[in-house]
Amino acid sequence: MWRPYAKAIRAHFPHIALVYDAFHILAEYSRMLDALRTQEYMRLKGPMKKIIKRTRFLLLQGQEKLSISAKKKLQTLLRINRNLFIAYLLKEELRRLWRFESREEAERFFFGWIRKALNSGIGKLVKLATRLLRHAEGILNYFRYPISTAMVEGINNKIKVIKRKAYGYRDVEYFKLKIYNLHLSRYSLL
Repeated sequence: MWRPYAKAIRAHFPHIALVYDAFHILAEYSRMLDALRTQEYMRLKGPMKKIIKRTRFLLLQGQEKLSISAKKKLQTLLRINRNLFIAYLLKEELRRLWRFESREEAERFFFGWIRKALNSGIGKLVKLATRLLRHAEGILNYFRYPISTAMVEGINNKIKVIKRKAYGYRDVEYFKLKIYNLHLSRYSLL
């Protein structure tokens, strides 16, 4: 959702619809949620502050991926902090957007979600909702053109792993061959 990127796409490919996928929208939301968590941590004092410490991944993980003990810790956190509670609930709700079958259903849901976020009174959430509203067309285009950059992101990550493993080697041609060979082999990332 970088403005120069969108501007370049429109200038060079005016006939192509711009599509923002779930990964990038939710990554943006996660950055906002983490910044809000840090802000709330700095604002609080005493035992309340200790509860927020080390809860980053509890807030960013999907609820279905949390263990029972992690869910209890998350519930405690959300019980003591209104802003994190609202932001977390809206994150979980936003994740549902990409499950809709039609653009019309998704549009109703999306604009309802935007309304809730704008009415939350949480500065960082309002700023993000305003940004998403500016990019509504690109977000909702997903329902006409259900494409994702997931495969490209995955390939880029595999290339980064190869690059890290080859740190210090100077043979660029061998590096290229390893990249070309990605489709033939499966790399264990362990």
